[in-house]
Amino acid sequence: MNKISKYLIVITLSMCCISNKSIAQEDTTFSYVKEYIKRIVDNGKSSSVIIGIVNENGKQIYSYGKLKKGDDKQPDGNTLYGIGSITKLFTCFLLADMVKRGELNLDDPISKFLPDIVKTPTFNGKEITLYDLATHTSGLPPRPNNLSPANPDNPYADYTVEQMYNFLSNYKLTHDIGSKYEYSNIGGGLLGYILAQKSGLDYETLVRKRICEPLGLNSTVITIPSNLQLNMATPYNNEGQSISEWTFSPIFAGAGSLKSTINDMLIFVAANLGLIDTNLLSTFEFTHVKHPKNNIALGWHIWNEFGTTNYGHSGSTVGYKSFVGFNKGNKIGVIVLSNTTDAVMSIGLHILDHRYKLQE
Repeated sequence: MNKISKYLIVITLSMCCISNKSIAQEDTTFSYVKEYIKRIVDNGKSSSVIIGIVNENGKQIYSYGKLKKGDDKQPDGNTLYGIGSITKLFTCFLLADMVKRGELNLDDPISKFLPDIVKTPTFNGKEITLYDLATHTSGLPPRPNNLSPANPDNPYADYTVEQMYNFLSNYKLTHDIGSKYEYSNIGGGLLGYILAQKSGLDYETLVRKRICEPLGLNSTVITIPSNLQLNMATPYNNEGQSISEWTFSPIFAGAGSLKSTINDMLIFVAANLGLIDTNLLSTFEFTHVKHPKNNIALGWHIWNEFGTTNYGHSGSTVGYKSFVGFNKGNKIGVIVLSNTTDAVMSIGLHILDHRYKLQE
């Protein structure tokens, strides 16, 4: 039995005896969160919400709702949800891992990994680096200006390598690279594409080899295997109608393509907190180093309100919302997953520190 498996047994056995303080700052905080989740599900804003909390004493999972409307099956720790842009945390871990292995450098310009025919954008003679992509300081926009999907309801499915090359060769930056935070899906996707190309593997295989297999994340995937398909939560739109989930071309895979479960994400956040014995800890800690000018690390956003420091990232695709976060000082992590179009980040932040208000 490996060390991670032992950890999972320990935290599973301790679910019924975690102290109130280990769940949140106050028992009333968590009770209020459960009431809030029940309300948004009963009001039709979501079909289901599931949260997982982990600290030094173990974990607790709470869920409410159904995987599919009209079905009695409830979500549990093995239910799959789209995690959207939380995928970027996996991409940034891959970057950190490849840097630590000496395979590339944070300050490598992106032009180093692209064909000579691509004229990557510059500003005042400076090139975009891998670090700029990982910290959303590249100056690239949220989406490329030549994104023209065949199906507008599936916007990232068919964006090609040639389109990306054309976009990069023609895009004009408007300010100094590295100076300003501007969230960019094309930047995150480009980073994942470059890392996959460098490794000689497709993005999903690279994530599996470098992250999932070492940590025992058995349900973190892009392509859902047949044995997990019945565990997938159905996505719903604002009108409460079931919809098809987004798919992602290789250009955008590193920006938002992964699906995962509470159980897998609890391991992921526990590894970031050093709550499990893994030789990946130093790489996770590398991703926590703050940008010198902005409240972001390698993928992780940083909140410093109320005299505390919380790390986190939200995710959003059509029909799914997600949040993962942790507080290193209090050694607590939280994951919130939902098959909804309503925001869940406020739930996660409120659990980490009750002074963050729930979105009403």
